[in-house]
Amino acid sequence: MQPLLYCLPYFAWLAQAGALTPAELLAQTPRCTHRCIADALAGLNGDLSNVASYVCENTTLQSELSTCTQTSCLYADQVNAAKLETELCAAFPKASRSHDVNRAIIVGCALVFPTIALRLYTRVTCTGRLWADDYATILAAVLLASLAIIDLCSAHLGLGMHYWTIPTGHGILILKLFYAESIIYTLLLITSKISILLLYARLFPVQTFLWVIKGLGAFLGCHGVLYVLLIAMQCLPVYTIWDRYVTDRKCIDVTAVAYSSGALSILEDVAILLLPIPQVWQLKIDRRRQLGLIAIFSIGSFACFTSMIRMKFVVQYNATFDATWNNVDIIVWSAIEQFTAMFCGSLPALRLLFIRAHRRASAEIRQRYDNMPSRALPSKNSIPTQSPSRGIWNNQAADTQANSACTGNQIGQGEDGIRVTTVVQVSQEPGTWLDDSTQNHDEDVEVTNRTRIVTRR
Repeated sequence: MQPLLYCLPYFAWLAQAGALTPAELLAQTPRCTHRCIADALAGLNGDLSNVASYVCENTTLQSELSTCTQTSCLYADQVNAAKLETELCAAFPKASRSHDVNRAIIVGCALVFPTIALRLYTRVTCTGRLWADDYATILAAVLLASLAIIDLCSAHLGLGMHYWTIPTGHGILILKLFYAESIIYTLLLITSKISILLLYARLFPVQTFLWVIKGLGAFLGCHGVLYVLLIAMQCLPVYTIWDRYVTDRKCIDVTAVAYSSGALSILEDVAILLLPIPQVWQLKIDRRRQLGLIAIFSIGSFACFTSMIRMKFVVQYNATFDATWNNVDIIVWSAIEQFTAMFCGSLPALRLLFIRAHRRASAEIRQRYDNMPSRALPSKNSIPTQSPSRGIWNNQAADTQANSACTGNQIGQGEDGIRVTTVVQVSQEPGTWLDDSTQNHDEDVEVTNRTRIVTRR
């Protein structure tokens, strides 16, 4: 009976604010919350005047009251208790981190989706087709867009607010969205990694390396299928995952699933990061170019770092009683992880587009320079420079040079890769047919083999 004495100021204040008497409010308050309310109001000392500010302006007190209610009451009683607290604190501002979710999603979408579009445009214009890794990227982009929409909807419904301040009718909707997001996140995680493996298989078609790619791809497939099933069937019946009114349910340890999946994901990231290094090291090119290729493949290490940061928050908030507030860090870093993976995976493919733009700009600059009215006349024995406006070096040749990175006439018909080409260098020597002072037409031609690197992305 003693806990009820501490609750009387609370019920009296509610009775003054509303139309119900303290006895009626006491009857509506779940019995399991009486001890929690008594402990929370123990420091009030019977002062009725500031009960609202005492409870509603003290986040720590509200957190303790919510934790006690969640551990002492069934979900239906928790909802009834939340209604009373909502009425008590209706006039007070409510803290929210929803803007953190919105900002991360909007910035990520603004960076990643245009980059993916440019990647596909570059691939089509430069090679005339899309490859298997491009189609995997398209599928991953669809999943990423779905993930972004779910996060924005969740933030609108109350994700980012404290658990005890969420509108009562939004709780089940947020749980449904979080359930769908968990499945989509797992599918997206596997799809983005498989797209990288498909790229490796196209770049390094060595039989032994292809077997390694197939083995890791099979492991990723098993990882995806297993954890999608574990997440989808974490509770039976399935609807009890979001319908907490049902008490007769059987659930697995979701925390263990999150830990194991996160650890496997980090190990997979490290394996994918290290996979192409031996292949690059075996290429017969100079060390500087080898290090440059390794640097290109290492761009994906940023996604690995974001996975580790996300895992830190998963461990930190594994047993939280304020999930809608604390899980913001997990949601945000999950989104950043996937945005980073997609962005870093598509960025190297834009290299050909940058080269094309650079060559066109260089050709225009040379053309403007050559069209200047005052120029030094070439000497008699000088070889004509590559002027885009005179002689055999006409505008068409300049355009060909500018577009050589993205034309079907380039090496391999647009197929990126590492090719060995033959370069014929013609040098002018006195007494040869290039010299006007002699009638000797002997040719002095030097033929050299060079390695040309065109990186496929």
